Amino acid sequence: MRRWRWFVALACFLAFGWPSATRARDFVFVAWNVENFALAPAASGERQPKPPASVEAVVRTILALRADAVGFAEMGSAEDLAEVQRRLRAAGRDFPYSELVAAADEERRLALISRVPIVARASVTESSYELRGARTRVKRGFLDVTLEPTPGARLRLVGAHLKSRLARGPGGADEALARRQEAALLRAHLNAIFAAEGPDAEVLTWGDFNDAKNSPGVLDILGPPGAAGALHDLAPADRLGDRWTHHFSPTDSYERIDYLLVSRALRPRVVAARTKVHRDPNWREASDHRPVVVALRCPSPRPAR
Repeated sequence: MRRWRWFVALACFLAFGWPSATRARDFVFVAWNVENFALAPAASGERQPKPPASVEAVVRTILALRADAVGFAEMGSAEDLAEVQRRLRAAGRDFPYSELVAAADEERRLALISRVPIVARASVTESSYELRGARTRVKRGFLDVTLEPTPGARLRLVGAHLKSRLARGPGGADEALARRQEAALLRAHLNAIFAAEGPDAEVLTWGDFNDAKNSPGVLDILGPPGAAGALHDLAPADRLGDRWTHHFSPTDSYERIDYLLVSRALRPRVVAARTKVHRDPNWREASDHRPVVVALRCPSPRPAR
């Protein structure tokens, strides 16, 4: 009898695969700096169109990752974002919901596309700080949306792209100060979220922070260990164990500057086996960054009240 049951189970697996419940409840989020994604030259002349092969590589990678939502750094205009959505829809994966942050940097913006509804928007476009006697806006602002992965469930996504390191070494002192100021403002924004929603808020903070994990700015964003609003660094790796996410060609250096940080309440939902840095032999065709991926076990739908 036992042998007969084993054969039946094997036949079911071969015919239908594992039950869909084992993976259907995973929500896949991808964070990615797509390196100057624009289909037309910038008015300033500083940015050239992204090559067609590179555009196709971005779309192909998102499809391969089976993403449910994608957070972008260095996205261009609303038209550029809409074109990404159009190409993905034509390939059979629709992302009908989107957010584009129109902050000080009009050429390299934060953006997000999603297959599930955006039920709240709280992105920041006008935040500023004082540096050497001058008032300076956070160039890319902060992206803040709440998604509904399953009916009644809520997932808050907060994205940032902190000040770039255009000058390496002593010449980058002001850039480091600017990043520290932007990081402090991002932490203040997160503190406000936890103050309003409580310590059990399910928050995923993502983005290109342009700094090392032990830098003062990244430590500010993580928050004091054990505090109600502290975040956990998932520190994903690729299948070979490499954690780098960016290649800086002038010095031929590889570094981890793209992050996925989760709140205490969200951490138990992380599916470690599916959380990674995406490794692709042709990764450079799409961007100078590699995408970071997190899979989250979605909660059961909340009963109607």
